[in-house]
Amino acid sequence: MDKQQLKKYYNLIDSFLKKETCVDSFTEQYMNLFKNDNSHLGEFYEVLNNVFLDLDEYTPDAKRGESFAIDEKKLRGRCEKSLELLKQRIREEEKSPNIGDGFI
Repeated sequence: MDKQQLKKYYNLIDSFLKKETCVDSFTEQYMNLFKNDNSHLGEFYEVLNNVFLDLDEYTPDAKRGESFAIDEKKLRGRCEKSLELLKQRIREEEKSPNIGDGFI
């Protein structure tokens, strides 16, 4: 995968988790990025696709017990897990213990 493209995903998720980007803006930006991505996502596809699917399930007023609907808190939790997996895969690919902090 193109490192610059991967950096876009990483920075967007990170910005959302740091509350620098609101959920609506994050959703719109991520969905557009993912839908229009023509690059080869390789081993990163599964993680990035999971974020896409989580965003598809996101509903601002999700109620407990609703299937296929998650609220912002749950979305943030899932994005945290996805970002950690992304860091792990980057480290594995680059064989560098600091790639998640220095590369992106």
